[in-house]
Amino acid sequence: MPDSNEQRSSNSPKNYYDVIVEKIKTKILENSKEALFLVEKELNAPYIPKEYENIFRELLLKAIQNYENNRAQIKLSPSECLEILISKNRRLKPLALAELRNYALRPFINEINQLFQKEEIEIQIKASIYEFLCEQDINFEFKIGKESLNPVKNKSLVNNSFYLLNRNKINEKTFKDVSITNVALEILNSYCATVFPEAILIGEKDYSTEFIYIAKKLLGIEKDEEKTPLCDIIYSRIFSNNS
Repeated sequence: MPDSNEQRSSNSPKNYYDVIVEKIKTKILENSKEALFLVEKELNAPYIPKEYENIFRELLLKAIQNYENNRAQIKLSPSECLEILISKNRRLKPLALAELRNYALRPFINEINQLFQKEEIEIQIKASIYEFLCEQDINFEFKIGKESLNPVKNKSLVNNSFYLLNRNKINEKTFKDVSITNVALEILNSYCATVFPEAILIGEKDYSTEFIYIAKKLLGIEKDEEKTPLCDIIYSRIFSNNS
């Protein structure tokens, strides 16, 4: 990881940025992981000249591409993944999340539990990490907001009573139109991810009518008589959290 204490020199800003651009280009070829952190540091600086901001964005894309091409040899460590997920580095979070799934997470229970308790972390990231814990059958009580979840006892987002009930109901009610089925199931998936951990703890509540109505609305074929009082609430919870 690049030296966080590196300071801009007393030279003109152009001289500094020209030097750092060349350094990043070299790092992309030699150590794409270090290049990722270096260019992200520059993009998060309080001020960047506009022409260099565009250059840094292009370099970030190249660094990510080079990292992807060489990820078998160069990997983010679990600690680096968690560090990125806790940070404000939105550009690197999808990469860190995908990488984290490949690691055994049991040694990092405490760090993950701390991440779960941070309100500023996106709920979708918490839901994804919880799914990784479920895949690894980690038997531990994690504190998520005001709730406690155990991946073994409470099961995953797609294997709990709420999800299974609504999935089956959607399939039963829409089997004649696969397009509605598919969109309604996507709505169910989005609801579970954005209303986490409530969706796991809610129990056998049937929202299939609402999910189907929202699916029809997105397809432009909804009927007013099919709308229930919960439709707008559920729609808002899904799409306001995804905005």
